[in-house]
Amino acid sequence: MYNPFINGEFPAGVRTIELTGKNGNYTTEIWYPAADEYRGAKAIDAFRFVEELPEATQEAVRDARPAQGKRPLVMYWHGGYGHRREMAAMCVYLASHGFVVAAPDFPGDNIRDMYGMNPAIKRRPVDASARARPVQGAEVIELLALNASSFLRNVVNAEKVGSFGLSLGGFTALSVNAESPRTVACVAIAPSSGRRSPLPQMARVTRFLRLDWKSEVSTLLLTGEADALVILEDVRELFANLTEPKRLVVLKKAGHLHWADNAEEMHEALRLRYLSGEFPDPEIDGPAVGRAFRPFAELCPAEHATETMRGLTLAHFEANLMASAEARAFLQNDLVGTFTARGIDLEVASEPMVARLE
Repeated sequence: MYNPFINGEFPAGVRTIELTGKNGNYTTEIWYPAADEYRGAKAIDAFRFVEELPEATQEAVRDARPAQGKRPLVMYWHGGYGHRREMAAMCVYLASHGFVVAAPDFPGDNIRDMYGMNPAIKRRPVDASARARPVQGAEVIELLALNASSFLRNVVNAEKVGSFGLSLGGFTALSVNAESPRTVACVAIAPSSGRRSPLPQMARVTRFLRLDWKSEVSTLLLTGEADALVILEDVRELFANLTEPKRLVVLKKAGHLHWADNAEEMHEALRLRYLSGEFPDPEIDGPAVGRAFRPFAELCPAEHATETMRGLTLAHFEANLMASAEARAFLQNDLVGTFTARGIDLEVASEPMVARLE
């Protein structure tokens, strides 16, 4: 029986490569199915986002020998001033199911630039990053598709590409489709957009959200009912303006950071930072945003978001990149009932829920 909620058959390998393009240089993490010899091996790869932050880990074998055969390519786009490994657990999960997952750091818009670790690159304002990301993302896809290294030549099939991302990464997963004809499936998680957000930047970013896509793209929008930054009604409007095939899934009582690794820790840290009034952005009423964040204990468990994201994202990519009939059947079945049986409360729509924007 098809089960998208459990780890796949492959051990996961990981390595870091450098890509050089016309629009930037991209440090890129690659997760991939590793050879059978690594099955059961201790797979803990330690890293730091920046020296100021604690060590993090991912369950993958560094520089492992890849399994034989080329695999479908899925891109992960990090959030604003985020990091290519910010959602490592999800990337490892997809690799265990036979995908190659690639995640570039966007120059000028990643955590190292925010902490001043890269003096050669100035921190890019979020508006400028929103304008640059679609072109940069498409460039990275082409660099990977052209097999920029012998390693990639042996593992990547980039004829059809999927992509996903959270927040500004979700915006990127949508916008890159206007630049790259290779993308056929995307999952946009709490995508930065809309006019109701307490963050003024959100409305400005929306101006750069291009929906004139190069080809038909099967799209999944995934968001939280209690997201204080990307407002649910804005996501509903965005959904109404997407072309089919499309699906909107709303996780009840989930916030903006429920989808991230270490969700509860990150949610509470950001909530308290906003409440303190120390958030260094004159455009934002930090305490008001902090009050809009509900304490994590009042929201759904992080595991509900993890299961929802893993199950639906995997099935979406298996259906569209691997032509899996089982995955398609899973997605066409009663998703609300399937997740209710797991104790997870979802709203699911596959048709526009509001009138199109003027």
